[in-house]
Order: sequence, then structure tokens, then C-alpha cells
Amino acid sequence: IFLATMPSYKECKLPILFYLLYACLTLLTGRRLFFMATLIIIFIYYIIRNSINPGDRKWFGKREIIVAVVLLPIIIVGMYFYHYMRANNAVASSSPFYYILAFLQQQGFSANVIGYERLFASQLPDKHIYSFYDTLRFYRASMLTKWFVNQDYGFIYGTYTEATAIHSNSLAHALSRIVMPVSYFKGYGLGSSYVAELYHDFGYLGLALGNVLYGLFIYFISKFKNRSLWIIAMVFNILEYLFKAPRYNFDVFFIKVIDPTMWLVFLVVYI
Repeated sequence: IFLATMPSYKECKLPILFYLLYACLTLLTGRRLFFMATLIIIFIYYIIRNSINPGDRKWFGKREIIVAVVLLPIIIVGMYFYHYMRANNAVASSSPFYYILAFLQQQGFSANVIGYERLFASQLPDKHIYSFYDTLRFYRASMLTKWFVNQDYGFIYGTYTEATAIHSNSLAHALSRIVMPVSYFKGYGLGSSYVAELYHDFGYLGLALGNVLYGLFIYFISKFKNRSLWIIAMVFNILEYLFKAPRYNFDVFFIKVIDPTMWLVFLVVYI
């Protein structure tokens, strides 16, 4: 919300520093995605401020370009090593150039998820609609639902168990159990991809319509220059999940739009 008020460059330093600290702490969860998404959001914010209410200085000028060029290969190599460190695996010594290429190759893993979905389609439970995993989880796991329904679904969200893989409508859990049955029960997973989910559930037509929906949403958030503070704040809040969609669930950022936590915070700040 504070960043959406378009504060000055100096006023942004401390909040962005805290945001970077948060990004580093997310590495303790064993996932690179949150760290990289945070860096991308900060980068995009600087680019946005260059053209929207920049104030008395350039937000992304020559100095920022030099810093980005210097830090980018260091971050890429660091993330490549982190991929192996989190699993206590050794990394073969090689050149920094190789590490950069290997990291970029790892980022194409979404294609593997799509391939696995086609390869093991016959082994996936056919009764599930994977594209709306977050919607169903939002409904089932909310405190309001538990108060009035309190139904046992045969598994617990967030656990890596046989029941979760079979009975939840999570493509990430279902595929991980099939492809990596030993590692899955230790808490490792392949992740998901909205492309694989839409294709599994609705075929090419569903994939096309889903991407049209994404496109309309991206068009909407690109036109926020003259919108209210609260619309801009909402866009900043859910932007992270838009970046995660290729390795996440299809409906992840739609759910964030109706997230009661976000709207409660907005209400408290507004009051």
C-alpha cells in the first residue's frame, strides 16, 4: 500500500530493504521461486516509477543498470548452487558460464511438468479438476467453512502423503507421487504449471480461454496509471502470483483478488 502511494526514491529505501530481507528469508523454505519473484517485482517497480511519478530523479538510470549487470550473474550462479545445497547434494566444479547456462536450463522445468502430465495422464485420478485447486482449498480450508461444515476430506492440505496425492485436486502432489515416489514423501515436489492443469482439465480450448483470461488481466493491470491507490495496491499485491503461474496453479492469483486477509488490511489502513 505504501509503495502504491508513489513515495519518493529516498522514502522507498527502507521498505524495499525490508522486502529484500524478506526475499532472502524465504530461501530458508527451500524454494527459489519466492526469492526470484520478489526481485522481479522490485525491478518492475523501479521501471514503473521511471515513467509514472518519478519525482526528482531517475529510478532506473545508469547506476542501477550497472548494479543489475554486475549482480545478475552472481545471483544466477548463487541460485544454481542453492538448488543443490537445499537437498545436500554436491555440485560438480565447472566454469561460471556453465553454471549460468545450467540455471537457465533448470528454469525450463515447466516444460517437464507439462510432459509428465501427458506421459502419466492415465495414472492421474480422473475425478479431479486441477485448474481450480486454490479455489477449492480456499473454500475448504477457510476458518468460516470449518466453523459451519467441518468436513473430513480424507487428507490435510499442505502434507505430503498418499491421501493428499490421491484425494486433493493438486496436480503438483499427484504428479510428484508418481514421478518421484520416494522423494515426494520426504517433502519434495515437481511443482505445477497452469498450462498442464488447463490442458488436462479442458484440452486446447480450455488452455486458449485460460490464456485469454490471463491476457485480459495483464491488460487491466497495465492500465493502472490513473487508477485509485487501492487498485494499484491490489495490483502490486497479486503481481507476485502472476509471475508464479507458469510453475503454480492456474487460479492462484484470482484467489488473491478475493483474499480476505488483503481486504482486511486495506480496511484497517483505510480507517
